[in-house]
Amino acid sequence: MKRPGTERKLTRALIVKEIDAIESRNRREIEDLAQKVRREILMPLCKEHDLDYFAGNGETFFVGDYHDEDGSPSIEVKVGSSYEAANEFEGQFIYLKDIFRDVVNLAVGRDGTLGLYIQSIKIRGAGR
Repeated sequence: MKRPGTERKLTRALIVKEIDAIESRNRREIEDLAQKVRREILMPLCKEHDLDYFAGNGETFFVGDYHDEDGSPSIEVKVGSSYEAANEFEGQFIYLKDIFRDVVNLAVGRDGTLGLYIQSIKIRGAGR
């Protein structure tokens, strides 16, 4: 039992320190989850469809090759988190719409998304 008068007074500095500690623990847990998502969802997706994934500067996007009717790649396509490019290319990238909705664009904190915590993936052309 503490003696009267020996309790630590709650000060601005202590509050800031506690908030920092909580945010740090939370950030580590989110980063761990992001690595799991990268390993179990995005890496297999990128390998299967020969895509790259980039995250940084507040932006997340995939880069892939649009294939002509004969199957040969004809143009590099960047499909961003707003999914703007996919509709322009005959649905070749339609599967990314669900990935953005269900994984990459999940809200984290006040201004972030899970996709921003996932490290970039460079796969495209590795097998060529």
